[in-house]
Amino acid sequence: MKGAQGFWLREQRAAAARGAKSRVVAEHGEIAKYWPDAPRPKPNEPLDPGRPPDVRPGPTPARAPTRTVQPAASSSQSASNGSLEEVPKISAEDQAILDRFAQSDEIKTLRRQIRQDMTALENFLQEMTQKDPELMKAIATNQKTFLKMVTHGLAEEARSATKLEEEQPQPEPSELRAALKQKEAKKQLRTQKALQPSTSSLHTLALLHSPYSCAVCKATSATAELFLCSSCGCVRFCSRECQRRFWPRHQTVSWKLGGV
Repeated sequence: MKGAQGFWLREQRAAAARGAKSRVVAEHGEIAKYWPDAPRPKPNEPLDPGRPPDVRPGPTPARAPTRTVQPAASSSQSASNGSLEEVPKISAEDQAILDRFAQSDEIKTLRRQIRQDMTALENFLQEMTQKDPELMKAIATNQKTFLKMVTHGLAEEARSATKLEEEQPQPEPSELRAALKQKEAKKQLRTQKALQPSTSSLHTLALLHSPYSCAVCKATSATAELFLCSSCGCVRFCSRECQRRFWPRHQTVSWKLGGV
């Protein structure tokens, strides 16, 4: 038998084997004094103190709806947002000076220089300090307005410049073919010059053999592939066998030609 009832029976048997007195089961009235909510035993059901009573769970209380609390914006963030949205006030005199600068060619030159060099703005301000003090004073007083005026349209000008470069006329296919043909001809000329024998006409030993044929079997470049001697750079062979046969008498000459 399993469960709490089986455990109780095993406990009773163990107690009887030890000779211990059996426990007295209290009546329901006695239990109710200490446990008011104790359930009554069912009829014809023996009491089992080892088994907990069957207590029906009560209704689950309803939970209060959760409320999401959004964090309040910090004072620094609100201050920064307020400063970004704040419209700077410009005096009439400074506005006239900045408008005159905006309509001049200097701002176009400055924008072009800024696209090429990031230090162009610093150089411009140093130059304006001596060249136009009134403009420099208006710039120092209204820095945000000046920077907005200079950077306005900078991205559009960069895109238009890129578009003009892309719209430049491309060379005709015939011109491309002519250029490629000329390049290939120059490459072939360099290859032919590299394949020419590097003989020295000042040394008489260089004229002992024809530079366009094998020094042993006299095979020409038309019938076999010739290899140049790496020591002297003058005599050619069609195979390693010919070079091995010719090497004993060519060894001294090769050293002399290599030192020329």
